[in-house]
Amino acid sequence: WLMAILFVGFDAFNLISGKQGSVAVEVHLSGALFAYLYHAFRWKLLPRKMPSMQLFKRKPKLKLYQEEVHAYAPKYEVKEMGIPEDMLIRVDQILEKISLSGKDSLSEEENLFLFKASETIKRKKS
Repeated sequence: WLMAILFVGFDAFNLISGKQGSVAVEVHLSGALFAYLYHAFRWKLLPRKMPSMQLFKRKPKLKLYQEEVHAYAPKYEVKEMGIPEDMLIRVDQILEKISLSGKDSLSEEENLFLFKASETIKRKKS
């Protein structure tokens, strides 16, 4: 504080005596007055948290919603329906091929077998 008072006093003396250019001295004294008022009245020119500082602030992790995966529970027990085991194995193989390569990858014979197996299972259900 003592240094600030000395500089302000020196500038005030120069302004009164007119030895130096008055513009520079007036600017120094205006800055000193502003600094005093800023400190005395606790002015806040900038917000406490600068927006640029918030760029680096850690943000919460993004939470993704995922439905719970439930195992498929069939309405009917296939074994109770009396469908041959070899037919079920062949249907599973064809369905696996569809899941890997798509339905277009099936041969004519596989399409026909899948259709007949579907009809057989439909008849046994009803």
